[in-house]
Amino acid sequence: MQALAGQGAVMDPTPTLPPPPDLDVVLAASRTARAIRRSVARDELHRIRRGAYATQAAAEGAGRAARRRAWERIAAVHAQLRIPFVFSHESAALVWGLDAVRLSGRTHIVQSSRPSTRNDPLVVRHVVDLPAEQRTVWHGFPVTTLARTVVDCACTLPGDAALVVADCAARAGLDPEDVGRLLSRARGRRGVVGARTVLERTDPGAATPGESLTRWALLDAGLPRPETQVPVATRLGSFVVDIGWRERRVGVEFDGQVKYSGAFGDTSTGAVFAEKRRQDALEERGWRLLRVTWQDLRTPADIAARAARLLRGPASSALGCRTRCRTRGRRRGRVQLGA
Repeated sequence: MQALAGQGAVMDPTPTLPPPPDLDVVLAASRTARAIRRSVARDELHRIRRGAYATQAAAEGAGRAARRRAWERIAAVHAQLRIPFVFSHESAALVWGLDAVRLSGRTHIVQSSRPSTRNDPLVVRHVVDLPAEQRTVWHGFPVTTLARTVVDCACTLPGDAALVVADCAARAGLDPEDVGRLLSRARGRRGVVGARTVLERTDPGAATPGESLTRWALLDAGLPRPETQVPVATRLGSFVVDIGWRERRVGVEFDGQVKYSGAFGDTSTGAVFAEKRRQDALEERGWRLLRVTWQDLRTPADIAARAARLLRGPASSALGCRTRCRTRGRRRGRVQLGA
């Protein structure tokens, strides 16, 4: 396999990004046709693309399964292609280990010449002369640089999906000046206007894809730009609200299943109880919280409408109510729970 990221390519210093998964791709040329058929019949292998197979994986959720399938195709293309190329767009995002949602299932590559053979419909070939400073190698995979990957995704993906990629890259140390230079050179290119919006909304404080998608829904509805990872001091210690408007004491929390699944050594019941105590402590400080789930993200306008209603409400009303209630209770000689 030859790659565009040969002589003159640069190495991106991104130590915070994970290495690619270790996938076992089996090329048909490495075994007899009979052996391949037998392994497929036994569910030991499944076909990725013509001439390439992968070992069967354990049952996974839909999101992880889609990411694994995309990675298998990347690994197969990497093993099979003999022309100079680099991975690009959402495929490059996966090579870099960036978060990505709603994967298309297609593998994107950049090459400098048009192919002379019949194309694989699931391989998107972008025929451009990619400058050396915009290509690199990451763990052996030829790929567009982190900045070029983010710009390509911002120009071609829906805005919310592009923000997921950009937020993750920002957390990994993406240089905004590199992105700015690329956007300046791409002036007039299709998708650049939308890409500028994505990059303006990028925030390294967005810790998960769900938080990025939620922020996009809020900003796309015209709500004021919120802070991310807002610290709040409470009687139980300092807690961090995923997204919030500090002056209004309104927070938005994205609730994935991990928070209550015992994934960090706690039981589900214990995790739910701890989260309940956390929310009570935040509400005692006057914070009003909107909780968002993956199901809610199917109707982003509803999320924005619910947040807008909280923002229109009186600031710190909960804090004032709780303070007055505790004061009245003490005057009457009653002990208030959580005081």
